[in-house]
Amino acid sequence: MTYKILQLHTTYNRGGAARVAQQLFTQPTPTYPQYFAYGRGKKQYVANTYHFGYAIEHGIHATLVRFSGLEGFGSPFSTQRLIRYILKENFSLVHIHNLHGYYVDFFRLFVFLRNRGIPILWTLHDEWAITSLKGHSNDCQHCLTGQDMAHAQPPTPTPKVIFRF
Repeated sequence: MTYKILQLHTTYNRGGAARVAQQLFTQPTPTYPQYFAYGRGKKQYVANTYHFGYAIEHGIHATLVRFSGLEGFGSPFSTQRLIRYILKENFSLVHIHNLHGYYVDFFRLFVFLRNRGIPILWTLHDEWAITSLKGHSNDCQHCLTGQDMAHAQPPTPTPKVIFRF
């Protein structure tokens, strides 16, 4: 049985975390073939890579996050493409590098992976997953006090909140 690993990142070749994911991807072993899926940036014509994102969804997803703080709820079509790819390739493990970047509905992705029994390895390249939409906790008042963070708790989705500037 071949153990197939999917490296999942925002982009294929931009930033330090992408370089780490790319190094893992480009050093495959015969026992553990590596694949690379990304949602943003230009399509790369490299074997075993898959670009699943739609540019228009990035804009909509970013707007949703900016006005409501609801990160991870956008990009339904891109997420569905990624899920179809995971099903088609029958991956044994998904190694997540970055979830932020307005390219995937990660709640839907996690539910899918859990229901299929696909293990997740999540490398935290920054503190985004624990700081509520900030890459690092330096000078983050919410991280220090638990207060003064507009996105600390998801707002009630009403027009008053969505269109507040």
